[in-house]
Amino acid sequence: LWSGDRVLNTVSVALGALGRKVSIDGMVLRIERSSVTDLWRDLGDLEADGLGDPVQLATSVAIKRGAKYDEYLTPELLAEDYASRALDVPGALAALRAALDGAPAEA
Repeated sequence: LWSGDRVLNTVSVALGALGRKVSIDGMVLRIERSSVTDLWRDLGDLEADGLGDPVQLATSVAIKRGAKYDEYLTPELLAEDYASRALDVPGALAALRAALDGAPAEA
């Protein structure tokens, strides 16, 4: 599934919005307490339903600050900045489609 930092981050944020506990360790996406079947189902749901608006997706991120003066931004502007800086929704959807094409038959 790895297709770049922004793509991996987008999938991580989207899975987190579904209630999954997700972390990124280098090029690895770690999902805690999830069966493989449940993970493939969640990935399929994300691909089928779409990831939505990047700014709306960014609102679910707890720590969005990344630049020197981010502390002065409103929550709305901070979400817009985070979405443009750290998320790639089209790339994430393409990566999900590619991953799901190779999904196990029982998933």
